[in-house]
Formats: sequence, structure tokens, C-alpha cells
Amino acid sequence: MGGVVIVYFSRLGTPMLAHKKVTLEWVAKAVAQLKQYEFAGSCHDLRQHSGDVFFVPDDTLISDEAAWLGIRSSNNLFGRIVSHPFVKTKAITHQLVDNRADCLTGWSPLFRKKCVMPYCPAIPYSADDVGQGIDAQGRWRSGVLESSWRSGGASTAELAALTAFVQDPGLQFVTARAVKQYGGGHEAPPGATVHFRGNDPQDGPIIRYTLVTRALRRAA
Repeated sequence: MGGVVIVYFSRLGTPMLAHKKVTLEWVAKAVAQLKQYEFAGSCHDLRQHSGDVFFVPDDTLISDEAAWLGIRSSNNLFGRIVSHPFVKTKAITHQLVDNRADCLTGWSPLFRKKCVMPYCPAIPYSADDVGQGIDAQGRWRSGVLESSWRSGGASTAELAALTAFVQDPGLQFVTARAVKQYGGGHEAPPGATVHFRGNDPQDGPIIRYTLVTRALRRAA
């Protein structure tokens, strides 16, 4: 094993629901398997780990906290680092009322124009939140809507697909689904990896699972 993977609970993160904690741990274990690292559980005291540590945080990290953890690149983090707390929210996709309006330190008036507006006319969009289309200048654009800078609802499907590619390098195309169903009476289909099945103290009865639904190999 070349290092360890740990679940890290950010100082600015909000309390997690029980099913989200269990799923986050599964994400960390899957990352450890892909990297051929040891999964070391959750950590609050970094002094107990030395060498190469890969973090799977519960929330997007702010730059000063990432620096305190010793994270200097994406090679040590499942997620992204932002400069200010508001940058990890959807506030960055909105524009100011006018050029004289007050704004937070670090606000970029060009972000929405450069990164959001080009995808507004991008039609159609898929059920996987990927928008594609022609922008106002006639250029083809592709963009991921609701992209997350941390472990999120689609992370288990992404990791299941990556694992399939690693296990079978001959694959060319993989489709995976991350499913969350509320209420009782739901069952996972055959072949699914169940992350949580039970009664969450806040969300009630819930089942969460991931299923690889299609895998195509390269033509010989």
C-alpha cells in the first residue's frame, strides 16, 4: 500500500445525515481501492498518519483549511479547493443587480458571463445533467450542470464506472446509476451495491444503492 485514504469532516461542514455518512465512507473505500491505498477511516488528528494521505472530505475545502491539512494538489484530495466559503455555493452562478451593488470579497463579475451564460442556450440537456448546444457565437458547448466540488450524489456512480474500467481495460463505455429512494418497501435490483438501507433519524426509511447498468467492450 502506497498511502492511506481518510474521511475528513471539514471545520465549515454541516452535520451529515446518517445515510450520507455511510455513503461518504463507501466513496472513500472505493477511492482507496482504485489508488491501492489503505482505508484508514475518519480522522480528526492528522498526527496519527504520516506519509501519503488522500482526503475525502464531507464538503468543499476552503484554501486556508486545505493548507493546514497539507493539501497542495488534487493528488491528495477528492474534491476541490475554493478561496472563499461562498464560492462553493450556487451564489456564484447569479449576477449582481447592477455594477454598483455590494458584493462579497472575492466575487468575480466575469464568472457567470464566462462559465454560466455560454450554456444557457445549450439545448437539449441529458438526464445526467450534461448540457450541450450552440452558444450565442455559434460555437458548440458542453457543460456539466450542478457539478459538485466534493463527494455528492453522483459520486458512487462515477466511482463504480471507474472501477469497472480498471477491472476490465477492454471496456469502452460504462453506464452507472446512483439511486436514492425514500419510504419503505423499496428493494435494490440484482447486482446493485447497497450503501444504506434503513431508517435515517432525519430522513426516515431510505435505501441508497449504485448499479452499473451497461458496459460495452471495444470491438475486436
